[in-house]
Amino acid sequence: LASLLLDAADPELYDPERARQLAERACELTGWRDPMQMILLAEAEVQLGDAAEAVRIVDRALAVAEQGGAPASLRRALRAKRSEYAGKRTREGGSR
Repeated sequence: LASLLLDAADPELYDPERARQLAERACELTGWRDPMQMILLAEAEVQLGDAAEAVRIVDRALAVAEQGGAPASLRRALRAKRSEYAGKRTREGGSR
């Protein structure tokens, strides 16, 4: 559901704050051990204007992925997201 709320083209459905809440709860329920849930939370943070927090979350997701032997494709995707979010932090200041 968080992904749908973040990607909704319809302004009435688009709700990054609710997506952040849902993604954070999913991370809690998985013990912060699921990089896919963590990347949704990071994306919500970016859409809410906090790229610095998104970078911290992606760093945590990458550590989990590396420790858990996640596929190389997932680790590459996480590194790409980190670079993307770090660039936003530099350009936008990373504050809400």
